[in-house]
Amino acid sequence: VKLAGQLRSGLTGVLYVLDEPTVGVHPRDNERMLAALGALRDLGNSLIVVEHDPQTIRAADYIVDFGPGAGRAGGEIVASGSRRAVQRRNCPTGRYLAGKLAVPIPEPRRPAEGNGHLRILEAAHHNLKNIDVTIPLHCLVCVTGPSGSGKSSLIEEILYPELAWRLHGRAGTPGRHRDIIGSEELDKIININQSPVGQSPRSNAATYTGIFDLIRRFYASLPEARMRGYTPAWFSFNRPGGRCERCAGMGAIHVEMHFLPDVWVTCEECGGRRYKPETLDVEYKHRNIADVLETTTAEALELFEVFPRLHQMLQVMCEVGLDYLPLGQAAPTLSGGEAQRIKLARELARPSRGHTLYLLDEPTTGLHPADIIKLLRVLNRLIDQGNTVLVIEHNLDVIKTADHVIDLGPGGGDHGGSVCACGTPEQVASGNSPTAPYLREALAASPQQPREQLTAPELKPAARADKLVDMPAEVEAPWERDPFEWHVSQQRTQAGEQRVWDTQVLPILRDLINELSPPPPEDWAHAQYIEYRAKGTTDWFVRARTDKKWYLDLQLRTEKGLLDEAELAAQLALPTWNEIEDLPKYGEGSRVRVHTRAAGYDRIGLQIFATEDLRKPQFARFLATCYAGYQRMIGREDE
Repeated sequence: VKLAGQLRSGLTGVLYVLDEPTVGVHPRDNERMLAALGALRDLGNSLIVVEHDPQTIRAADYIVDFGPGAGRAGGEIVASGSRRAVQRRNCPTGRYLAGKLAVPIPEPRRPAEGNGHLRILEAAHHNLKNIDVTIPLHCLVCVTGPSGSGKSSLIEEILYPELAWRLHGRAGTPGRHRDIIGSEELDKIININQSPVGQSPRSNAATYTGIFDLIRRFYASLPEARMRGYTPAWFSFNRPGGRCERCAGMGAIHVEMHFLPDVWVTCEECGGRRYKPETLDVEYKHRNIADVLETTTAEALELFEVFPRLHQMLQVMCEVGLDYLPLGQAAPTLSGGEAQRIKLARELARPSRGHTLYLLDEPTTGLHPADIIKLLRVLNRLIDQGNTVLVIEHNLDVIKTADHVIDLGPGGGDHGGSVCACGTPEQVASGNSPTAPYLREALAASPQQPREQLTAPELKPAARADKLVDMPAEVEAPWERDPFEWHVSQQRTQAGEQRVWDTQVLPILRDLINELSPPPPEDWAHAQYIEYRAKGTTDWFVRARTDKKWYLDLQLRTEKGLLDEAELAAQLALPTWNEIEDLPKYGEGSRVRVHTRAAGYDRIGLQIFATEDLRKPQFARFLATCYAGYQRMIGREDE
């Protein structure tokens, strides 16, 4: 829109600066945008474009390539001049433009048949034309199409909220559709988007991924810290104690300016290091806690190589292309692409049990083709673990490597909303959909490579086994000292919101479960949830999330097919949110859901608000029925 306004103005002698204008733009629309940029240049203007898109780079009159690496390893001009001049230089961009470096096509592709599928029926949200869409599971699936063709409407506004409700009980209003078939094949859905990992400068990559918790525990276990009585909390810059109180652990002080924008100035007391001098006296390999926050992920990987848990999490961050990122870089300064890769790294570091659907919206934003190769290796490892990766993408390097492509279009707005083609990239390229001609060109110019070489290897510690060291035990937390009192008396969520539901439902729930025969052992020593499970099994019977604002999220596992959702809702007769007086939460939907799981059991989800929800005789009968089904279920597993 801004480009159109500038073209219409007819200005000359203007310098335009554009930062990745191709983000979210289909290759067909990209040609139109490049034509607009060329028209601005021909009027007598100059344009500087920061870009990774090969189509845009090839259209440039002059290229300046920075490197040779990222972060501290970059900052130099490694090549400049025309496209031919850059191609002759031994730099990543030059090799890519010359065809010496390319994202290879996996051979063979994973079959789209035989592994189950999701079917979205009669999707009619926004401009979608009542379409049926089939998404094969255990594959890398790309949803493509011009801007405004309905990709986000289909995936972000129909598929994600509906499956998030079915699989996790999260409240949401999915877009208009008739049904989604095949969700019983999944246990979890994770949406890895480009929203910030934190709004506060106190949040960073290390705190978001949990790496900093392990580092604080380690520093608290060092001899100097133990001699002084320092706990892990002492090494937090978010809590009083070891942090600099002049700047409250920020490293800078906010100064309000009258008639001018506010500014941040470096704290004079700590010199921007966030901590008191006595905290910085505790060192490991000549590095204190502030030094660790300033190290890059690659440096930290080497520093903590003898600690398996830390090493694994840091190695994942390096694998997704964040080896240059300082651990303490503030979250608001991270790009959308960096935030998305940090979220992906956090998920990859967790143990995977398969049956998870990962959604990513343009994960290649801000990535050089060399980094795209790293990203694809990590995504392929997720799929090899039994998961499904669904990507909304315009980048041809990702589309050509997919196992299945769903191309929407043919245009945007009212001209979009239809499935123009679907199948393997070769099948889509042979048609006449909006993506087909560009995909044909990308496939023809790409080498093939055996699939096993395109998957990142399983994570292994770099140090020898005889050098590995366990992280020190966690210091006892308040929910571990008196778990029952913690959950009942805690009135705020982790986000700091006041809980609205009555926490006195917890003693009632505890009494009802203890009346079962035999009563399952309880485990309340967690910050966000309580659990009950039979002895000798890892499958819980009851899990109650206590960190919700509006309700206790009560989940129960039981025998598959034991209870019908409609009959159970009528039996328990929980009022809808609209029927609860003086409550600023609204909705006519049932607070009871029955989810059929791929693992061979049903999960019952209840949203408990008040003690009256549990005091009914029918609730005790329901609990006993579920427990009997649970015992039969784990009995069959033992057999």
